Amino acid sequence: MKPDDTTTEPRMSRFGVALKYIGALCVAAAWTVALQLLREQTVITWRDGPQMIGYALTATTSGVVVLALHCAGLAWVLLAMASGQLKRNAGGRQFIVLTVAYLFAWCVISVPYGVWMRHFLDRIEARHWPQVLIYAASSGDVATVKTMLDHGVEVNRVGDNGTALHAAAAMGDVVVMDVLIGAGADVNAVNAYGDSPLVVVDQAPRQKAEAIALLERHGAHRIVGTDEQRSAALKAELLRQRQARATLQE
Repeated sequence: MKPDDTTTEPRMSRFGVALKYIGALCVAAAWTVALQLLREQTVITWRDGPQMIGYALTATTSGVVVLALHCAGLAWVLLAMASGQLKRNAGGRQFIVLTVAYLFAWCVISVPYGVWMRHFLDRIEARHWPQVLIYAASSGDVATVKTMLDHGVEVNRVGDNGTALHAAAAMGDVVVMDVLIGAGADVNAVNAYGDSPLVVVDQAPRQKAEAIALLERHGAHRIVGTDEQRSAALKAELLRQRQARATLQE
């Protein structure tokens, strides 16, 4: 009998097989995270307004496990590359597909929240628009702030923690503050604690001096709330936090 001349691709080693299944788990975890975050940034935001993106995943043990596997995928990609698994054979192509799928999930996750809000603004219930403006101001998202103002959102609308100017002042974001003031923001508006932006800016982590100068240049005054206002505001904030946690656990 003549020997079989058919050439066959080498079988994947046990290490390669194990690495492939680990990669599949990491890819599944990455897409679980990506789809959850995408859902929070779109469908849930459209219905309920700005969200604490990713908090729902960290609030449960299963969510933490999924996040850990998702992050472990980075080490998996490096290990697959270092061990030479990404080859042009059948086994290597499987690794390539897994790697591309994993990296694409990262691309979805990396899209800024503001991009989803701006491009699907018409899907967000109008009653949430003022809160979107405040959220964008607090996160330094100038593009979303300008979009909301262009759509006629009231710049002095007061949210849970004050106006959009309060939110920007708390972060020391001079660029956003300048945009808001240019749109007619009241530099002496007070939040639930009774404080004006010139008081809130004291907690700014950056550009504090520039932010104070900008406010004072536009006639801002230090208006400090009373103890009664602070106590009532703190109780209301704690109640909102408990309600938010209860909603996530449902």
